Amino acid sequence: MSISSTDSASPSPGPRKRTIAERINREDFQKLERHCAKRPEEVARLEKYNIFSAKSEAYPLHYLCHTTRNCPVSTLRAFIQAAPKALIHQDPVWKSTPLHFACSNRLSVACVRELIQACPQALAVPDVDGKLPVHVAATHAEPEVVMELWNAHPTNQVTHKGQTVLHLAVVRSDPNSQVVKTLHGFFDAQQEFKTTTRTLRQFKGLRRILQQKIKPNRTSTSPTTAF
Repeated sequence: MSISSTDSASPSPGPRKRTIAERINREDFQKLERHCAKRPEEVARLEKYNIFSAKSEAYPLHYLCHTTRNCPVSTLRAFIQAAPKALIHQDPVWKSTPLHFACSNRLSVACVRELIQACPQALAVPDVDGKLPVHVAATHAEPEVVMELWNAHPTNQVTHKGQTVLHLAVVRSDPNSQVVKTLHGFFDAQQEFKTTTRTLRQFKGLRRILQQKIKPNRTSTSPTTAF
């Protein structure tokens, strides 16, 4: 008995669909937006993305903010709409929200603004080091991102190492930058420095840097009174 070609031939498998992580790595933003629209349940699912550790279970939104710096606002918005609960979720290792990742990864100010508008509560969430998103931005992000966060949530909260946003910004920025001037105008520098002197002395050269950059703006006091 002969076997026809139609009976013997097995159906050829179609092309393998890429995962969300693969598409994020490829920065295939148009397909990511279609993915969010067609399969939102996958965008709203916790996965192990190995962001900092194999134990880092997070949402695709975390991985998007952590991995790509070129994300369009439209793609970010699609992820937010598919999984709004991801905005306040902290990864189990570093306790970072998508907003923390957006600041450390230097996403655009438009993307950061989108995250803030979608979940302003995330502005007050500290990570494992006690850093709010604005602390992270002061260390990593562009000045306009720092100011976007600061205007949305000005705070004198300190990190676990006793650093205010001013301390972090003044080490990284030019003393005459608008970021430092704005922060310095908010803080009572004398009092802030007094309350953090013990911790600041653990950082090599930081006291000298702070004196050189901040004290010239306060000509009425001697350099030694700041501490």
